[in-house]
Amino acid sequence: MTRAAAAGLARDRDDLLGRLDAGPLDPPMLVGLDLRGVDLSGRDLSGVLFNGVDLSEARLAGAKLDGAVFLAVTLRGADLSGARLAGAALARHTQLTRDAAAAVAPLEADRDLGPEAVEALRAAGYAGYEARATSLEGASLRGADLSRARLEGVDLRGADLSGAALAGAGLAECALDGARLDGAALVEVELDRCTLAGASLVDAEIAAVTLIGVELAALDLSRARLVRGLRAPNQDLRGAALPRDLAGGDLTGANLAGADLSGFDLRGCKLDAADLDGASLASAALDGASLRGASLRGARLPGAALRGADLEGAALERASLGGARLDGAVLEGADLAGADLSRCDLSRARLGGARLRGALLADAALRGAGLAGADLAEASLQGASLEAADLRGASLPGARLPGADLTGADLSRAGLAGADLSGARLAGVRFRGADLTRAVLRGATLDRAQLAGATLAGADLSRASLERTSLRGLDLGGVRLAGARLARSSLVEAKLAAMDLSGAELRDCDLSRAELRGAKLDGADLTQASLAGADLAGASLGSARLGVANLTGACLEGARLAGADLSRACLDGAVLARAELHGARLDEAVLRKADLRGARLRDASLVHADLSHADLSGADLSGADCRGADLHRAVTARARWDGARREGARETDPERARAEDWRPPTSL
Repeated sequence: MTRAAAAGLARDRDDLLGRLDAGPLDPPMLVGLDLRGVDLSGRDLSGVLFNGVDLSEARLAGAKLDGAVFLAVTLRGADLSGARLAGAALARHTQLTRDAAAAVAPLEADRDLGPEAVEALRAAGYAGYEARATSLEGASLRGADLSRARLEGVDLRGADLSGAALAGAGLAECALDGARLDGAALVEVELDRCTLAGASLVDAEIAAVTLIGVELAALDLSRARLVRGLRAPNQDLRGAALPRDLAGGDLTGANLAGADLSGFDLRGCKLDAADLDGASLASAALDGASLRGASLRGARLPGAALRGADLEGAALERASLGGARLDGAVLEGADLAGADLSRCDLSRARLGGARLRGALLADAALRGAGLAGADLAEASLQGASLEAADLRGASLPGARLPGADLTGADLSRAGLAGADLSGARLAGVRFRGADLTRAVLRGATLDRAQLAGATLAGADLSRASLERTSLRGLDLGGVRLAGARLARSSLVEAKLAAMDLSGAELRDCDLSRAELRGAKLDGADLTQASLAGADLAGASLGSARLGVANLTGACLEGARLAGADLSRACLDGAVLARAELHGARLDEAVLRKADLRGARLRDASLVHADLSHADLSGADLSGADCRGADLHRAVTARARWDGARREGARETDPERARAEDWRPPTSL
């Protein structure tokens, strides 16, 4: 464009209208014109540069302004209803000036116009730019197409954008206070540091809108239609009237402290690092939402749905989540101290390393949950379901789990000191290396539990069921097992000295080489139990049932077995010196080579008992029934038989004795 081309710039409105009637503007620029009230309805002004033009009250309804550039243009009260501004740019700070002293930027600095346009503008006497803003205050843009338009610093206060299309538009530092956007389509729009106080968005379609630095406290979005969620990262949303459907939105770092989001749809919403302290989310839908590192201290979420939600590292101290659905949720490293999780569904939830100290989990479902390393000290888990849960290394001192179901759970290396597990179902639980010091397990079911390496000092297992449980080699000193059921369990080499096992059910138990010195087993059921090599010296087994039990080589010296049933028991080589067996039943018992010196067997029944080679020196068998007993080679020196029945008893058999003494000849 040459200097002569400057004459092509329109000089006034009449000149402009004449040129438009003749064809497209050449050059496509309107600079510094006063076009107030001009009628440009339906005109094609696509790609035209408007600079410093006053279009107040102008009529531009249906005009084609695609790609047009508005720099420091005034459009106050203008009618742009149905106008097309797709890809248009409206900005500030760029009014051309002929006064070089007033210019904030020289003309040469603007490279967007191109060298020919700059030459033409110079020819018209323009020296640079001065700061001004574009204004559409009170303008009508009803149904206008602003798709992909860029608006920077534009004044749209009170403007009517009802039904306007703003798909892909970007608005930065624009004033939209009091603007009407009812029914407008805001699809993938970015609002950067814009003000929208009192703006109306009734039935506006909001899809993937991004809000940056926008003050939403005075904005009512409650009646807008969110299609793909609201994007308002790091925004202060306290007091904002938000739509109830925020599914799929991005509210990362948003401030929603104290907000009422009860019943809101936040499925799949990003709320990472958001502040939701004291917020109400009762019955809210948060399935699949991301709340990593979010703060929900004291928040209320009763009945909320958080299935598969990610709450890793979230702060939920004292939060109320009663009845919430958190199945499959991620809560690793989350802080839930003092939180109310009663009746919650946390099945398969990941809570590794979570802090649940003092939390309320009564009747909660934690089936298959991952709680490895979690802190559950003083937590309340009454009636909770923890089947197959992973609690390896978890800390549960003082935790309350009465009636809880931990069937098949893994509590290896867990700390359960002082925990209350009374009546709990612990069948098949792995307690390897766990600390159960002073734990209360009264009436608990531990069938097939694995307790190898566990510490049970002072634990209360009264009336507990430990059938088929391995307690091999454990030190059970101080453990209360009165009335416990240990049928078919392994207590090989277990340390049970001086323990109270009165009434315990130990049928078919393996107590081989167990330490039971001074133990109380009165009324205990040891039918078919193996006590081979066990130390029962001084133990009390009054009325105990030991039928068919294996006591080979056991030490029962000084033991009290009055009224005990040892029918068909094997006591080969057992030591019963000074034992109290008054009224005991030893029918068909095998006591070969047993040491019964000084034993008190008054009124005992030894019918068909095998006492061959037994030492009965000084034993008291007064009133005993020894009919058919085998006394072959028994030592009976100083034994008392007053009133004893010995019909059919067999004394030493010479032939048998010779056979026993026979040794093969030594070769010369």
